[in-house]
Amino acid sequence: MQLFLARSGYTPIIHSDGSKVLELAQSEDPPPIIVLDWMLPGADGLTICRALRTAKLKSRPYIFMLSSKTNRDDVAAALDAGADDYVTKPFHINELQARLRVAKRTIEYQQELLHQIADNEALHQRNSLLGELISKQQPASVPAAAPVVPPASPVPAPAVVVVPDAAPAPKPPKTDVLFTTHEIRYLLSATLMELRLVLERVTLRADVIEPKLVNYGAWSAIMLHTKGYWMDLLLLAKGEASGKLFAQSLGRVSTSMGENEVFLAELARVVGLGFTRTLNTRQASAGQPLLSRTLNFSGRTGLPRLPLDTKVYDLVIEGQEVQLLVMLSDDAAIRVSPSSLREGDILAESYPPPSRTEVPIFKEGVTMTPRFIEKLVDQMEVEPADWTLAIYRPSPLAKFFQRGVRTLSALD
Repeated sequence: MQLFLARSGYTPIIHSDGSKVLELAQSEDPPPIIVLDWMLPGADGLTICRALRTAKLKSRPYIFMLSSKTNRDDVAAALDAGADDYVTKPFHINELQARLRVAKRTIEYQQELLHQIADNEALHQRNSLLGELISKQQPASVPAAAPVVPPASPVPAPAVVVVPDAAPAPKPPKTDVLFTTHEIRYLLSATLMELRLVLERVTLRADVIEPKLVNYGAWSAIMLHTKGYWMDLLLLAKGEASGKLFAQSLGRVSTSMGENEVFLAELARVVGLGFTRTLNTRQASAGQPLLSRTLNFSGRTGLPRLPLDTKVYDLVIEGQEVQLLVMLSDDAAIRVSPSSLREGDILAESYPPPSRTEVPIFKEGVTMTPRFIEKLVDQMEVEPADWTLAIYRPSPLAKFFQRGVRTLSALD
């Protein structure tokens, strides 16, 4: 059995004592699938099934009961005790492999459902918060749809470079999608007014890119379709600063850490929206992923390694210190067949395109899940053989927030 599972692509952990199996299943890192024999020393298969089905677990394993008992009453007893499937000995290899694939799909669907439930709860919080923000908007605030156009900065004349005919064409410069500190100050000042916040100071850090020790990180991103660039935006703040900004913006004290996290996710989204508007005035054809995300860094080891050209801005907003990190990646946009999609990929275009429908199945900016990928693969039957989708492969920072997401904020 161990050799069969290993050859099938699984990582088997073997225990001959039922009590050890029960202990492992209730640990911090339980296996997603458990193949149980009915007869085990320490605790038999039925006892383990009943214990796991009544225990309060973060995630419940998919349980196979593997036994030589073929009586229908025994099969019913195992399923009633909590087994998800029952396989009799001797078993056929192909049948067991197929049943394991069913278990894997079931686990993926359950995980996706849990993520969707968490997303819905977070979005409900976010909508409630947005309602408060809108109700407190002042007439003098910048209209949400107005593009933020910072004053033009002087651009030096380009140097003349002679390139031999055989040399590859140079990559387009990134300078046309980056901002000076003056432009950042102007952009953020106008954008933060939408949340009734005043930006007091912006300083570009030239020495280090290591962020300060913080409690919260709020991530958003921008997709620059014309260039194929990907821009990560990260706001870092201590819990006290987050709470004070919340109170200033909404005129009340936050009631929980969750409200602070939702507020920071919304703050990151609004900042990203300000960047997007400005980039679109430069014909960059910019868009955003549908979700911004917040992480509570309590108990975490910290951020992944940041690129050397990361821009780190120290901000003072309403007397509170916040950091803004800006990272730009090129060659992020690619076209792939749906069968080559990966979990976490982000669509750079709607499907079906606007030319074919007014209501797409998937909007631009949607993050791919196993279920979404499966739906797109199914569409290959009705699309041309060479059909591909434009996507962005998420940056290391985006993957970091996808894996550890706590709070989300969606674009309107």
